[in-house]
Amino acid sequence: MKKYIIWSVCLLGFSLTSQAQGQKDPAALTILEAMSKRYKAYPSFEADFTNSLINPDKSKEDISGKVTVKGEMYKLDLGEQEVINDGENLWTYLKEVNEVNVTEYYPEDQEISLQNIFTIYEEGYKYVYVEEREGGYHIIDLEPEAKGRDIYKIRMEIASNSELKSFTMFERSGVKYRYTINNFNGDKTYSDSFFQFNESDYPGVEVIDFRN
Repeated sequence: MKKYIIWSVCLLGFSLTSQAQGQKDPAALTILEAMSKRYKAYPSFEADFTNSLINPDKSKEDISGKVTVKGEMYKLDLGEQEVINDGENLWTYLKEVNEVNVTEYYPEDQEISLQNIFTIYEEGYKYVYVEEREGGYHIIDLEPEAKGRDIYKIRMEIASNSELKSFTMFERSGVKYRYTINNFNGDKTYSDSFFQFNESDYPGVEVIDFRN
């Protein structure tokens, strides 16, 4: 289940190579700030992505998905699973069993996601510029200032036009989680009702409400 819920649990922690320890690299900061400025300009956006779980033996599992984001709200479609957040409530719909679980939304439980990946460097992280790769792609590593996290590094791949192309999270177990943004659209607008679960759209759905 961990590999599917990319908006809440599977995402925290980090450590860079020895040269990065304790650093907030000005070269990395310049690129991160330009990326952040680009995405903050969008009132909402949608993105198609691929979530790759890479095991220590190099075997890989891929899941394709689509996410729509507006402020604190989002809708995530993973095919067999949908996750909808209206900023207060979180609906997790399981298509196979036609069941939705409803919980309260706690932003502090969501360490890393496509909501905050563009600004996550601003607080609690060190960062270092690693290299520029062919095509003008900048590689930047981030490490949390808090120690002992299971995921010890985030590696970002940022294009010369400040677009985030991918980010990879490295787990101490040797597992990697890579998110590749395949298509991005910041030109659409969405009403707040788009980010709510409407039971009438899911005939016969069983609702399990865990809210107080």
